[in-house]
Amino acid sequence: MAKLIIGVFQTTQDTSIVVEELKKADFDEDKVSVLSRKITQMNKIAENTDLGDPKAGNGGKSVFGMLKNVTAQIEEEAVELIATGSAARKMAGTKVGKGTDDFIVALVGVGIPREDARQYEEHLLQGHILVMVECEPEQADLVANIFTQHHVVGID
Repeated sequence: MAKLIIGVFQTTQDTSIVVEELKKADFDEDKVSVLSRKITQMNKIAENTDLGDPKAGNGGKSVFGMLKNVTAQIEEEAVELIATGSAARKMAGTKVGKGTDDFIVALVGVGIPREDARQYEEHLLQGHILVMVECEPEQADLVANIFTQHHVVGID
């Protein structure tokens, strides 16, 4: 049964390097996804990794969508995620933050413990980037090692 490994990264550079290292380790691109709430981060990562164009929900990449997300952050309301890779169809546009548990419910639905999901959401709200890798259980250590080599941020 496939396992989902999630790493939190602070910079687009670390994220891009991790994605490239995963590709070098023969992980299919369709098993790797990147999530952020910042379109500028996602555009840079997409440019560096060839994971595909970032997807946003409800026009999130339009000028109106970007302004809506900036306003939501200032007013401490929910913002929409931007995603690339295999999770883009399902996670793009998912809301994170005050007044919503969309993202948490999505992670819990794939087996992530609720408290971990809350911490991942908090990292996204702080401007960090998530890398999600679907792998076989015997590959989990390899993914974790790649994450660790490139400044993964831990969760408690």
